[in-house]
Amino acid sequence: MVLTSICRFPSKSCTKLPVEEETLIRNIYNFIHQSYKRQTEFQEFQIFYDLKPNKLLQPSQTRWLSVNAAVKRVIEQFEALKAYFALQNFENDKLATCACKNIYKCLNNQIYKLYFEFLEYILPVITDLNAEFQLEKPKVYILYSRKAETYKFILSCYIRDNILKSIDISKLQYRNPVNFKPNEDIYFGPTICLLDIHTCLLMEYMVI
Repeated sequence: MVLTSICRFPSKSCTKLPVEEETLIRNIYNFIHQSYKRQTEFQEFQIFYDLKPNKLLQPSQTRWLSVNAAVKRVIEQFEALKAYFALQNFENDKLATCACKNIYKCLNNQIYKLYFEFLEYILPVITDLNAEFQLEKPKVYILYSRKAETYKFILSCYIRDNILKSIDISKLQYRNPVNFKPNEDIYFGPTICLLDIHTCLLMEYMVI
């Protein structure tokens, strides 16, 4: 029973992901894949931006790996998607106007791109842990140590170093802002950390 619960952990985690980002991925997928014409048009943008003609993916809460794969695919195709929906936004397809405008607006909101970059960094940490417990060979003997290692890694991204070193992680108040690092020291992954500090501060709302 314990092992089963652990294997379901990433799926439960996916239900806690921001609704807006997941909705955007689904809206992009549905809009393009509802029409062969749109798929063909998008392929032209992929060629223009010298991208692989990879198909967009739809995330599923029941398949935890699909969320990670869908996020990676959106990031990979991001510039082509922005250009494609910029064009679609100005076309006279009244049935698609509302959907296009919403997607176009989201793709041009930097917060969405930053959040996708963060998810690309943090999701593999969770999915890799789950993958170990999906193996046929029993892993019960390292269950606690692997969970603790992953949990501590996540905490290290935003919990003050002195707090993390001095308090048992099982007793650490991970939601208490007093234990948080200063905004400029919170780690959101290598891609985001290459940006200037003012951009990184936009991610403040992501901290639970």
